[in-house]
Amino acid sequence: MATSPTVQELLKRNNDIAATHKPQLLIPEMKPPNQLSPNMLIDCGCSYMKDPNVREALKERAPAEASKIDGMVFGAFDNLEQSVRDDLKIFKSSQFVREEMKKSVYGFVYDIQTGKLTGVA
Repeated sequence: MATSPTVQELLKRNNDIAATHKPQLLIPEMKPPNQLSPNMLIDCGCSYMKDPNVREALKERAPAEASKIDGMVFGAFDNLEQSVRDDLKIFKSSQFVREEMKKSVYGFVYDIQTGKLTGVA
């Protein structure tokens, strides 16, 4: 039975492949069933959404709910790597994630333009 590659091996393999990467419209998400990996995409549409902008748009649609909307947090982020670190912390501290899975949670930032995958610890 073949062994799973290490994170370092995956990053090296990605680095080699990224050298000839051509951006695709769709990126299939393939994850082994016993591993979790929060990922963020560089230039992801969500990276342009900021909480104040979302609140403003919602208040235009539902002005009567303005006070409720002002207190909402939508999870906007300015730093992709920190966002992945935050997600890792949530996974690793969750009572709903099996202990053996917590040991194999890795985070990555994926650059959709270059194909480069960067590990985040």
